[in-house]
This record gives sequence, structure tokens and C-alpha cells, in this order.
Amino acid sequence: MNKMIALTLLSLCSYVSLVAQPKTYKSLYAKAYNLGTTNPDSAIYYAQQALLLAQNNQERAKTHWLTAYYAHQTGYYAFALQHYQKAYDLYQGKKQKAIMLKNIAYCYMETGNNKIAIPIAAKATQNFVNLKDTTELIRALNLLGNCYEVEESFADADS
Repeated sequence: MNKMIALTLLSLCSYVSLVAQPKTYKSLYAKAYNLGTTNPDSAIYYAQQALLLAQNNQERAKTHWLTAYYAHQTGYYAFALQHYQKAYDLYQGKKQKAIMLKNIAYCYMETGNNKIAIPIAAKATQNFVNLKDTTELIRALNLLGNCYEVEESFADADS
């Protein structure tokens, strides 16, 4: 009987310790990342929770990017734009900044704001040229071409 009570108490204590574990930036970010493909709304929620625990600008930038990415994929373009912009402001690396510009331009294009997207995509394109990143350059050029196609201003595409 005493063994049964001890085992029950041990099991209960183990369960409580699992449930009551403090949430950390890393655990919340990982949960957001892992939920993204199956449940992007929950991923956005956990990314927002991780953001509250971020300790430095790199963690903040990365979490803003993750939030923006899932918001973008879900069609929450205004929300995505806010977080891509915050990530852009926080990132220090030129490539990361260029990718954020490209993502911002995509959001504008996907909401029909091609006239806003074009100069942003052009700036991202130039940054990828300077970085010699041909993969991202091709993506940015494709984006730019799509914007010009919708605007039917192909003459401007040469400039």
C-alpha cells in the first residue's frame, strides 16, 4: 500500500513538474517553429510569446521574422508587414536585411500595392547584386518582374 502511494505521488510530482516548467524563449520559439506548417495561427501566438522573452536584438529579429513568415503564409499581410519591418530594423546583416526587403515587397505585391512593392523589390535586387547572391537575386528579379507585369509598365522594368 505504501509503495502504491509513493508511486502515485512520484507520478503526480513528475506530471506537475512537466506542466509547471517555466517557458523559455528557446522553448517557445521552437514550439512556434514546429507548429508553423500544421497550425500557423498557434505558431504566431507562440512566436509572440517568445518575443516577450527575447534577450537580445538577434533573438527579437529572428522572432519578428518567424511571426511575419507565418502571418504572410496565412494571408495576414498587414501583420506580416509590421513584423518584417521590425525584423529589418533589428537585423544587422546585409543579407538578412535584403531578404526582409524582398519579403516586404512580396506582401505589398500580394495586396495589390505594386507601386509600393516595385522600389522596395528594386532595392532588394540591388542588395543581392552587391552580395553576389544569385539565388536570392533571381527571386527578387522574379518578384520585380511580376510587379511590372501587373502594372503593365514593362518599359520601366529596363531602368
